Amino acid sequence: MASRRRGGLLEIPGYLAVRALILLARVLPRWALRLMGCGAGWLGHCLDRRHRQIAFEAVSRSFPEKTPDEHREIVRGCYRHIGLAAVEFAWLASARREDVLKLWALDDEQIALVDGIRAERPAPIFVTGHVGLWELCGLGYSARGWPVASIARPLDNPRINMVIDGVRERFGQRILAKRGALVAALHALKEGTPVAMLLDQNAGKLGCFVPLFGRLASTLSTAAEMALRTGSPIVCVSSWRDEAAGVHRLRLGRILRPKRWTGPRDDHYRAEVLRLTAEYTRNIEEAVREHPEQWLWLHRRWKTRPPEEEAQDPGNLSKTQ
Repeated sequence: MASRRRGGLLEIPGYLAVRALILLARVLPRWALRLMGCGAGWLGHCLDRRHRQIAFEAVSRSFPEKTPDEHREIVRGCYRHIGLAAVEFAWLASARREDVLKLWALDDEQIALVDGIRAERPAPIFVTGHVGLWELCGLGYSARGWPVASIARPLDNPRINMVIDGVRERFGQRILAKRGALVAALHALKEGTPVAMLLDQNAGKLGCFVPLFGRLASTLSTAAEMALRTGSPIVCVSSWRDEAAGVHRLRLGRILRPKRWTGPRDDHYRAEVLRLTAEYTRNIEEAVREHPEQWLWLHRRWKTRPPEEEAQDPGNLSKTQ
């Protein structure tokens, strides 16, 4: 009963729509899928006024040096990117392993670097954001035969969630539901399995506030706390769509190497958690700046404000981006 309430009235229609898209992706040529994705993005941009406004305000505040026309172009590109990402993910549901590896075009240097990182003990923690086709990071990684466990929040529609997780796990990636995921993730690191997580969405009251595009953003410190507990390196990665080549590429960012924390959870510990969280958030920002149209601007990333800001202006700041 609980899962049915979570899915709501659109649970079954939404599930059928996802299954239909996956079926179309299996039979249509890639050019037709691409056309469909671009069309869906254009339609979403035209009809979704609420999220279009959220995205425009966020882009405007994040890139004050750009013109309003450039801001609108980034927002249009964002919708186009989401449409393309949807049909590409549907294609991945039945794509052969070799085709997935062609789509996720790692070069020899990147392969060698990742091979070296994943051989480390304790195992690394991969931190990424909703940049490019983010699902391809886990799918492409596991398609190479590299084991990985990824933390993911279950979708509100349990039927769709089952389908999405089935695609994610088809080459061996293990999905850890966020509830209870910390213990499972720590076990995975201890066993030598890297853990991956997306850490670029509003964390509400549970997050710590670190700079993102010049404003404080509530961010989960999960990776920082796990790294301090285990001594695992934090590897900042992201994916981006190379339109000219028709592939997706890996962006390898910073590798943070905190020492295993053996002291008390005092102010020094909290300062180190904040520092590490700020570091991997800064890396996500750098990836977004390189390809701003390939980030999820529709999400209210700056919705939760620090207590001191809410105290100064409780009526307005909680509604801003």
